[in-house]
Order: sequence, then structure tokens, then C-alpha cells
Amino acid sequence: MFNYTKKGSELEGFLLLINMMKNNIIISQEDSKIAKFLPVLSAISFIVLIALFSLHSRTNSYTASLEAKVEETQLQMEQAKIYNSEEENKISELEAEIYNLQQNLEKMNSMIWYYQPIIIPESMQ
Repeated sequence: MFNYTKKGSELEGFLLLINMMKNNIIISQEDSKIAKFLPVLSAISFIVLIALFSLHSRTNSYTASLEAKVEETQLQMEQAKIYNSEEENKISELEAEIYNLQQNLEKMNSMIWYYQPIIIPESMQ
């Protein structure tokens, strides 16, 4: 019914409803039976209207806080993904380095056995 995208639109809608109620009261005063209850109904509708606007503003603030929490959580998730990918890269680099060191160790061990001098016991000399 009302456009809540602009600031002040709630106040404009509120004033429009008050004017509509006033017009309704003026038109309905012709009927004496209904006219007796119009001030009470008007007061009740005014209280309900204020309660609805209060609820609307609370809902907007709660929604804004939830949106902020969602954005913060999404940012934390992105940071965690970046951190995890960095850690995975470090782990893969370390695994590659360990593999290279194992290969070098095997080469050194094979070279030691290949170039090890043959020791002849003194009794055989």
C-alpha cells in the first residue's frame, strides 16, 4: 500500500491514514448508531497503527543487524577459505620437499655403497 523505500514515507503514510480516518468519521457521523463507537474505534485503530509502525521499525533494525551478521560470517568464511588454500599450498610444498629429500637420501645411500672401499682384512693381505 505504501512505498517504504524513501525516508519519510512512513510519516507520509501515517498522515494519509489519519486523514482517511478523519474523512471516514465525518462521513459516518450521519449514522447515529455507528457514530457512538467511532471515537473508540478511531482510538483503537490509532493505537494499532502506532504499534504496527513500532513493530516495523524494530523489524527493520533487527533485519539490518542480521544482514550485518550474515556479511560478517561470509567474510569470515572467505578468509577461512583463503587461509585453508594457503595452508594446503604450504602442505603440498612441504610434501614435495620431503619427497625430494627422500630421493636425495636414497641417491646418497646408493652412492655410499657403490663407492665404499673394499676393506680387506689384514690376515688376507
